[in-house]
Amino acid sequence: MAKYRVLTKSFINNTIVEAGDVVEYDGKPGSNLELVEADKPEAKAKGKGKGAAPAASDAGVAGADLV
Repeated sequence: MAKYRVLTKSFINNTIVEAGDVVEYDGKPGSNLELVEADKPEAKAKGKGKGAAPAASDAGVAGADLV
């Protein structure tokens, strides 16, 4: 979830929060919220995945006889 600074006293996540507080919020932010820290994307695995197609150099000689 992204972190937001509350600009005006608000009711967020079933709680009253004061201006200046930092909250985590997963919805569409209104004008009462200022982005502090955006969501961090998930780390992607390095190397080839299970469903990765072979590279052209991996085709080998098998495809060479096709005309």
